[in-house]
Amino acid sequence: MPDSHINPPFSPPKAGKKWFPATNANGDDIGTGYSIARCVRGQFYNVQATKSILETDKILIRKTGIILTDTDSELWPFFNTYRPLTNPTLYIGLPPMKSFVLTNELDEDFSIRTSLSYSMKMPNFTFKLGCLTIEYSLSFDPYDDSIFSFITNEEHVAKIVAYRKGDATALNDFPFDEYKLISLLLEGKQFSPDNGTDPLTLSLTGIHKEVSKNGLSSTSYPQVVKKNLLTGTSLTGLARPSVDNLKFALTDESLNCSSLRFRVRKIWIFRAFNETNLNPQNLPCSILGYAVTLRKVIEPEKNTYFVTFPKGDNYRPTVNLKLFDPEYRTNSPGFAHGVNLRFYFASVPITGAFDIFGGLGLETPFSAYQFTLLGIQAGKRQARYVFFEDAKLKKDNPASQYWKLNKVATLSKKESFSLKQLIKNLDL
Repeated sequence: MPDSHINPPFSPPKAGKKWFPATNANGDDIGTGYSIARCVRGQFYNVQATKSILETDKILIRKTGIILTDTDSELWPFFNTYRPLTNPTLYIGLPPMKSFVLTNELDEDFSIRTSLSYSMKMPNFTFKLGCLTIEYSLSFDPYDDSIFSFITNEEHVAKIVAYRKGDATALNDFPFDEYKLISLLLEGKQFSPDNGTDPLTLSLTGIHKEVSKNGLSSTSYPQVVKKNLLTGTSLTGLARPSVDNLKFALTDESLNCSSLRFRVRKIWIFRAFNETNLNPQNLPCSILGYAVTLRKVIEPEKNTYFVTFPKGDNYRPTVNLKLFDPEYRTNSPGFAHGVNLRFYFASVPITGAFDIFGGLGLETPFSAYQFTLLGIQAGKRQARYVFFEDAKLKKDNPASQYWKLNKVATLSKKESFSLKQLIKNLDL
C-alpha cells in the first residue's frame, strides 16, 4: 500500500485463548500466529517415483550396486510417503512400508566392482530444494576385515575386536555418527549449506548381523533414523540451491567396505518457497490466525480504463492456505482454506495527449497512469470440495479403488466494499 497508508492497530482476539507470540503484527510481517514468514523444510513435493524414462511426471530412479530386497523395491521410499488424495489417479494400492537395501557390487575376491549409489532425477523442471528428509540405516558387518580400511582409530578398533571376542556390549557406545560415509550430491557435487564447510552427509547408524529363528536365517539391521538434510538456514526460499538431479553416493569414492549396506524406508523432498512453515511453538493450538501479504504490480492495458486483478479463471481461489503434516500419508492433522477475491481498479492516463497512440496499438513510453482501487469483491463462486467414491467410476470399474474430487457445496453470495484511495504506483 502507499506510504501514506497506515494499517489499523491489530491485536489477537482475547476470547480466553493464549496466543503465541503475544505481540502485535506490524510492518510487512506475515503471520505464523504473529511470527514472520519463514522457510524451514519448505513445501512437500508429493510425486511418485519410476524406473521408466517415459513417465516424465514422476521422479526417475537409477541405482548402482546390488539391491538385496524385492524387484522394484528402490521405488518404495517414495511410494511409502506419497499422499494419495492429492492425485487419486496415481494411487496404485497400499504402500509396502518396508525398506529397500542397497549394497556394493563385489568381485569374486570380495573387492568392490561397483560402488552403491541412488540417483533421483526430478521430472521436467528444476526447482529450489529446501530439504530432503530420509529414514535410513547405514551399517556394516563387524566381522568384515575390510572395515579397518576406514576405521583406524585405536579405541574404535579395540571395541570391534572386543565384540568379536564375545563382548556383546562392546559396541554400545561406538561413535557410529563420526563416520559420514554417504553424501547427498546436488548436480553431482557435494553441497555445503550456507556456504559452509560441512556437506550434506549420512553417518553410520550401527551394525547388521545374521540371525536364525525356527530354522530360517535373516539379516537383522539397526533401527532406521530420520535425518533432515536442510539446504540452508536462511528465512528466504530464494536463497536455496536449484536442483534437477539428486544422488546418494559414497563420500569417499575409494572407500572399500565389502559389507556396507544402505537401507532406506522413506524419502520426502521439499521445495523451497517464500512461504511459511508453521513454527512448532504455535502447536498445539485451539485457534490459528493467519495473514497474507499480496505483492503485485498492476500494469495498464490499452483501450481500457478498467483493470481486474488477478486475471484468468474467475472461479479459482486467489488466496490459498493448506496446513498439514507431511509425515502422514492420510488423515493428516490440518486443514485447507481458499478465498476467491477480485481487486478492481480504474486505470487513468496522466499524459492524456500521448495516450492517443495507445488506441493505434503503438507503444507509448511517455504514458503514465494513476490507479484507483475501486473495491474488493468475492469471486463468482466459492466452492467446498471433498474426496469420496465416485459412482460413475465404480459402475465402469467395480474393482476400482479410485476416488474423485467432488463439489458438495457452492456459495454464490457476493459482498463488496470500496476504498477511496488514489494510488499512483500500486504495489500490494
